[in-house]
Amino acid sequence: SHLAAKALANAGLPGLKMVFDSLSTSKDIEGDRKILKDMINHLNYDEDVENYLKEQAARTTQPALKEFAERSLEAMQAASVDETTEEPETEAEQYQTQIN
Repeated sequence: SHLAAKALANAGLPGLKMVFDSLSTSKDIEGDRKILKDMINHLNYDEDVENYLKEQAARTTQPALKEFAERSLEAMQAASVDETTEEPETEAEQYQTQIN
């Protein structure tokens, strides 16, 4: 469920890995997008998570996971450029709009 995915994302890298592992073999791309929809707002922006997302963006063949990893990395980069702006929230909103 999307609530479980958010809770796992709040747990940091181990939770994020669990979400990716569980969705990596899914054939329901639209359903996966719905699960991942708001998860971007629950990510911990740290180096381990960023490295994992880079690895997944480059390697995963599951479209919803690849999109999520790429969008999350964009949001992380925007946050690191200027942490006083609303760009990370805007990026998350753009991702949500795109998958709706």
